[in-house]
Amino acid sequence: MIKMEGRLLNLGTVDSCGRKFAEDCKITFPNKVPVYWNFDQGDPRSVIGDANIFRDDKGLACKVNLTTDLLTEDEHYVGGYYTNVKKHNDKSICIIDACTLRSMSIVPEPADKSLKIKREEKII
Repeated sequence: MIKMEGRLLNLGTVDSCGRKFAEDCKITFPNKVPVYWNFDQGDPRSVIGDANIFRDDKGLACKVNLTTDLLTEDEHYVGGYYTNVKKHNDKSICIIDACTLRSMSIVPEPADKSLKIKREEKII
């Protein structure tokens, strides 16, 4: 098992898709979510781990347990899969006011390059 940790969501910043999670966004999430490869939720074999999710002053952070040996890099981009999204538009920006996190994914191209997980340091 590979243990990683990092940032899943930043509040109050606009991503490359023109979306922004409001700083007071009401986010519902379970303590643990499945981790997929590139949002491939149609195939149960694409579950590559699980993640403990917690909220902090910047948004959502995560501690990830990867169960695959195929991802050998020390750092990976991530994204969240959200449902029950309540949003409004402000000029050309989609503002997300409320949502429910269902899962997260390791992604090759992130909407926000600051959303990444890194391998935890091993203590010897």
